[in-house]
Amino acid sequence: MPCYALRRSRGGAVLRATETRVTAGALTVDAGRREAHLRGARADLTTMEFDLLWLLATSAGEIVSRQDIYRELFHCDYDGMGRSVDVCISRLRKKLGDDPSESHYIKTVWGTGYFLANDSR
Repeated sequence: MPCYALRRSRGGAVLRATETRVTAGALTVDAGRREAHLRGARADLTTMEFDLLWLLATSAGEIVSRQDIYRELFHCDYDGMGRSVDVCISRLRKKLGDDPSESHYIKTVWGTGYFLANDSR
């Protein structure tokens, strides 16, 4: 079964963090309410965008590899070709007003993965 079918059939990631709220600068991600707020304003996120942001938020300051993202969110291994994580990151950045050339929240570590800066503006 393809990855996308697994994701849809399972309804997204299972959140395993013990904390239900993570704050990184002006960004607050609340797993209990499944909401993200930036400077007090609620960000309108899809289920996948929220799950990815929560994964990054619970590992704030640490690199999360594409392989780890695929395993956690899609429940399969990254084949090296899929772009769904990149697209989701791009949409998240846009919704957070985060310019990819000077990203303050979601940072790219080329060839490795992504991380949420825990000292965001």
